[in-house]
Amino acid sequence: TTNPPRRKRQRPGALMAGFKKAAQAAVSRKIQINMREAKAGRLHSGSAKGPLVKSRAQIIAISESQARRGIK
Repeated sequence: TTNPPRRKRQRPGALMAGFKKAAQAAVSRKIQINMREAKAGRLHSGSAKGPLVKSRAQIIAISESQARRGIK
């Protein structure tokens, strides 16, 4: 009776590393797109009829939210 080969032990979170990188890339893409829109005066907070975004912090918060929800 031979023992089956042992599996290599993975560190915790090793599987999630690829997902985290993809999520970070999505957020950075959304920030670039939303920065361009804000500078052109087309980025609104909330709905399309809401007030225009003024601060960089708002742009980043909106971008993270949109990337999390998967909005194109």
